[in-house]
Order: sequence, then C-alpha cells, then structure tokens
Amino acid sequence: MSIPTPEEKLAAMFNKNRADNSLPLIDFNEYVFQAPAPFVGVRNTRIYALPTLSSLYVGRISITYDRINFSTVTNVSVVKGSATTIHQLLPAINEELGIALATSDVADATLPASGGFTLTATSVNKLFTGNTTIAYRT
Repeated sequence: MSIPTPEEKLAAMFNKNRADNSLPLIDFNEYVFQAPAPFVGVRNTRIYALPTLSSLYVGRISITYDRINFSTVTNVSVVKGSATTIHQLLPAINEELGIALATSDVADATLPASGGFTLTATSVNKLFTGNTTIAYRT
C-alpha cells in the first residue's frame, strides 16, 4: 500500500465528514488544492480546493481543519546513511510518518554529523506546522 499524500489525507478526512453527515462524496481528482492559510475560528487552517479546467464541477470548496503541530510528533528516528540534507532523507522520514511529504513541505538544511536534526514545516505544508526533532538510528 502506498503512503498517502497530504492532499489525499485531506480529501479522505473531508469525505469522511461528508459521509458521516449523509452528504455525497467529492471526487478530489477533479480539484487542485491551494496553499493552506491560518484561520481564526474553531479550526486553525483554511484551504481552498478549486476545480480543474476539465472538471464538470464549478465553485471552490472551502475546508477548515486543524494542522498538527510537529512538536506533538515525537520519537521519530531515521537512518542517516550517506544523506547530507534533510530533503535527501525525506523518503525515510515519510516512511516513519506514514505520509508522503514533498520537499516543498519541509525546510531543507544540512544534516549534522550526529545527534539528529530539526524538521521544520514550511507555510505550504498542508498537514503540519512548527518543528520536531528527529534522531538518527543505526
């Protein structure tokens, strides 16, 4: 089974809520997500999904949800191997987190030789905010 992308995870969460409320599901293959933005209200983030030009759908979908603060993600470790940057370690990080983050989702930096590193979400990360520490394992 493949690791879901942040967009797939958002679509699944949104459609679960719709199903729980006896509403029809949305085919998010017909939509493109914009960048998330801070939101003041019950949830901390708003994102819009816009229909593609070839879609039969019209109008944007507004989704409010809570992005997860990376600081709550603990006890994550990866094998450093020959990687010299965070982006080079992203496949291993994704495997540990169970989500397919893209290089645009996390800030890149040179990896320290030992001890681990800080993983920081960028403003376009659809699932996470803040940062967490990731340890090296052998």
